[in-house]
Amino acid sequence: MEPSLDSNGKLIVCEGKSSRIYQMRDKSSNKKMALKCYHWNDPVLELRYQHLADIKKNNDISFIVPCKFIPQGTTIQGETNPVLLMDWIEGVPFREFIFRAAGVPRILDKLARLVLRIERKMYRAGLAHCCIEPDHIMLGSNASDERGVLILLDYDNIWVPSLAHRNILEISNPDYQHPGRLKEGIYGPLADRFPLLLFYTSLTAIKVMGPKFLKEKAPEQGLLFSKHDLENPNDSQIFKELLGQKDPFLRGLILEIQDSLARPMAWIPTLEDSVKNITQEAEKGSFGWAEVNFDSLPDTGPIEEESHSISLKDTINEMAATAANRILHGDFDAGIQLYIDCCERDPGNLQCRKKLRDAQMKKLDNKPPSGFGLGRSTKSRVQGWLKSSQFAKALEAGEEGLTYNPWDSAAMRVMGRAADGLGFNDTASWLFQSALKISPNDLEILQDLAEFLERQQDFRSARILWEKILRLNPSDQEAKDRAKELGASETMKRMTDNRDVIISSAPKEVTALAEEQRIRTLIQEKPQWAPYYIELTNLLKKANRLEEAESILRIGIVQSEGDKKLLLEIAHLEKLILTKRIDELKHILSQDKTWPFAKIAEDCLKTEQRRRDSELLKLRVEADPANMASKLELGQMLVELGEIDAAITELQQSRKDPRLSWKALISLGKCFSIKGNATLARRNLEDALKSLPQTEDSFRKEILFSLALSYASENDFAKAVEIGNEIANIDFTYQGIGKLLDEWLLRSKQGQ
Repeated sequence: MEPSLDSNGKLIVCEGKSSRIYQMRDKSSNKKMALKCYHWNDPVLELRYQHLADIKKNNDISFIVPCKFIPQGTTIQGETNPVLLMDWIEGVPFREFIFRAAGVPRILDKLARLVLRIERKMYRAGLAHCCIEPDHIMLGSNASDERGVLILLDYDNIWVPSLAHRNILEISNPDYQHPGRLKEGIYGPLADRFPLLLFYTSLTAIKVMGPKFLKEKAPEQGLLFSKHDLENPNDSQIFKELLGQKDPFLRGLILEIQDSLARPMAWIPTLEDSVKNITQEAEKGSFGWAEVNFDSLPDTGPIEEESHSISLKDTINEMAATAANRILHGDFDAGIQLYIDCCERDPGNLQCRKKLRDAQMKKLDNKPPSGFGLGRSTKSRVQGWLKSSQFAKALEAGEEGLTYNPWDSAAMRVMGRAADGLGFNDTASWLFQSALKISPNDLEILQDLAEFLERQQDFRSARILWEKILRLNPSDQEAKDRAKELGASETMKRMTDNRDVIISSAPKEVTALAEEQRIRTLIQEKPQWAPYYIELTNLLKKANRLEEAESILRIGIVQSEGDKKLLLEIAHLEKLILTKRIDELKHILSQDKTWPFAKIAEDCLKTEQRRRDSELLKLRVEADPANMASKLELGQMLVELGEIDAAITELQQSRKDPRLSWKALISLGKCFSIKGNATLARRNLEDALKSLPQTEDSFRKEILFSLALSYASENDFAKAVEIGNEIANIDFTYQGIGKLLDEWLLRSKQGQ
């Protein structure tokens, strides 16, 4: 293999975004090859190309170029990076070819059919390119020497089911991507649907409108549509112009794009289904010219919204009046439930929430119950909803718990964070203040309220709270720094008298943008300060800009040298992204129950979720090494993940706690059984039996059954029968123990 030279004796090379591609020549066959040299390395690259090679062997995807990934490709100044060797494709870049063929409808029709074929075959192969744009498509010949076909290039970001938990390595051209993908960072089997819909629609529009239209309307990089058009379809001139055409099929496609922009990406149908449905509707006359008349369309949106809000307000008022009447007549349960229903329908209705709390306290004669705090299941639900950013659900679960103890300050604190997440500032403030009134020296409540007030630019109140935190905990360096910084912010605010007026009168989007810019400026001034990154991340999460939030946190982790709060925050964010991907797969299955790759991808994502959970637990254990419950939970999770040696370490420490010892011993028995050490497995299981509470019959049967199987596997059938009889005495139907006893008895007699 040697590099090819042009007529001037120079290397033939193409510059990519993150690599350089050289034309090479095989000396023996004289065949041209492409050598892609990366300037960087990522372990997922090799995995993706391995899976791609396997998929290509078993599927007809001739639009994918055969390639060979070489991990140890180049070494420059001691740094080793991979290379990719593939066939050299002779052809024309997609965008350039479209401009050449814009006046030939027959060719445009063929290209549109090829786009359809690519989507169909990739979906059937369980594959998504995830970086579809004209720079990654050529018109040329494939490996089967089929001429005039579309060839996809650049497979660094491909999605395959067994790597569903991995992230995209490169952001695609925004002129071809759903704005939701750029904000949310969605990466999965549906990532190509929207860009392929854009390609198909662009080809149809060029066929209808002609080459002159393309030359006039094509943006610098896109075909017809730009990032601005996709983010603002109602104000887009190209959308309006194409919707005004007489061709019903073209108009149907434009309406499909607008519908896709208004819905979550997971709800975008396949291009094949879209084309089929649009064709049928166009034949019925559904997209006829008479339907489009922009000037005559009535502007009913605001009226409908107003009537809806009035209807909701009336309903809430009626329900609240009924609730008050029920409580007046002593029917507290019915009244409280009605108030809870009001809060669920209108989470920001502070008046209803205050009346609900009064009713909850009055029901208990205004005396806090002896059992303080939420129940374990309710508490985990509230925290779970909060972690997954489902703030309304967190508020609902919190109110259910407060019905039993309306003085639970911990619940109010979590609910305050949820209300803040929804943007209900008055409700959040009231919940935080209520929690603080009950627990005035609770450091978590003080910190959450201080951070909330700082976001509301009430710097004076926030400073006072941070100073109180510092008095309660003099070693808290964060409290010391924040109090000092807020003192400066308070002074600056007093110097700008009209600032409050400007902020209060500005649109919500403007104030959010100003707040984002303020935090970014603070990060530039003090890049190692972790709380700024968390504050900016929370702002981005509210706007559903998850990918940006993750990127900010990774920068913060580097700058702060691994701050644990940032590590926890990114672990929570990654779990949220994984949950979104699982939801996307569930939606695919609801539409196509026969798609065989969903289960593989879902198992992959759930395994990764457990891995992230274990990482969170490790951080918790590091922060509180004496917490044996966390060590036990971590050990059990590591067993599920197959990390047996690490699990044994955590479980052996947690078994020292008498309250947890039997659970730890059961898990240790499983660990040693997996490692093939039957002696240690039985020893731990027998110790578990000794410390097992009398009420735990299900675990008793499980332990005895494991012991019986262990002895039977070593041909000690007499011992297996002895233990099996104990199980049969408790539950004769358990795991078919009756039949096993017969078998072991027979084997025992044969061995005598």
